[in-house]
Amino acid sequence: MNNPPNISMFLKVVPAIFNALTSSCLLQDSYPTNLGKQNLSKNLALIDPFAGGCSIAIARSFNAKIVFVSALVESSLLQYITAAPLNPSYIMSVVIPTLKLNFFQRSLNIFAHYGIRIFLYQLSLAKIFGYTAPEKDVYLFPESSMAMVNMHKFLEAPIPRTNAYFDIGNSLPKINNNNIDKETKSFIENYEKVILLSFSTFTSDGIVTKELYSKYVEMFQQFPTIGFIWRQKETLEELPKNVLLVSWINQRAIIGIPSQGDQYSNAERIQRAEIGIILKQNKFSSKDLSNALEKILKEGNKHEKNAKRMKEMLEFERIQGLSTDISWTLNKFLKTYTEHFQQFYIPKGNRDSWKTFLYFDWIFIFIVLLILIES
Repeated sequence: MNNPPNISMFLKVVPAIFNALTSSCLLQDSYPTNLGKQNLSKNLALIDPFAGGCSIAIARSFNAKIVFVSALVESSLLQYITAAPLNPSYIMSVVIPTLKLNFFQRSLNIFAHYGIRIFLYQLSLAKIFGYTAPEKDVYLFPESSMAMVNMHKFLEAPIPRTNAYFDIGNSLPKINNNNIDKETKSFIENYEKVILLSFSTFTSDGIVTKELYSKYVEMFQQFPTIGFIWRQKETLEELPKNVLLVSWINQRAIIGIPSQGDQYSNAERIQRAEIGIILKQNKFSSKDLSNALEKILKEGNKHEKNAKRMKEMLEFERIQGLSTDISWTLNKFLKTYTEHFQQFYIPKGNRDSWKTFLYFDWIFIFIVLLILIES
């Protein structure tokens, strides 16, 4: 497991979580009033399920159909909003980001998944705190709906799904080389091999610490014949000629260094698929980076072979029309009556089944606690 989040990290974000949960849904502000002029009742509201309930309340106030669109941050929550009846303890969480869970980790996972699900209660809290609502109750607990998830079954561990859960990780737009700016294109043409380096959207537009910056510069210097395109806005020290800084790139991971959130669980998925190398944050040197890069660049290495196999499978899906067509799917959802969607896509009694599946976990933990107390 790659240095997962801990209690101290969680305590630091508690104030932000509390503010999000108790924030006003802005139903009386000019923003939703302006939206009303666009006749949202004939459109969809694409909402991040981890952004709190205000967006849901606003969408409901205009009778918009809700579709959850998300990166695969927390499997259990996405399963929950798509009405999948499953036991959450064996599903990897962002707190316990490992696919091989022992008994202790499974026990903790129950609380981990429920901790993430706190975002669903923002609507209920808004009602308790007395925020004004229109005639109908927009603060009801979120109902199950369609979820489009930026992931793919080739990477995800086996988990129960319903017909309301759609993978869109293979719905890639066609890449037009003409869209590449002249500077980047010229840089690429000067090198036989080019490596993209990015720190995801969580690192303040690519800004990193000076110490980490230096480690990467040392690695760049050890591979002068390879070009590095780095998503980085600041120049903290002089860079070698084989490095090009850009403000944004299409991210593709080969060496992962998880630092927060779902990066740990995504790193676990990369390791499981053997398509990349994972290093522990704050426990690697420029030499470790260089060694990892040498392994990735070695001709015929297992990571390269597995990545090519996955690429071929993904291309096959797109060619055969097996991957999700986002526009077509959303259009069909828009035209489908809500009651029909709830009747045919959402399993009956899904909320009760969650309780049923959870009973075993809680009883098992209770028995173990009794044994420990008696001993």
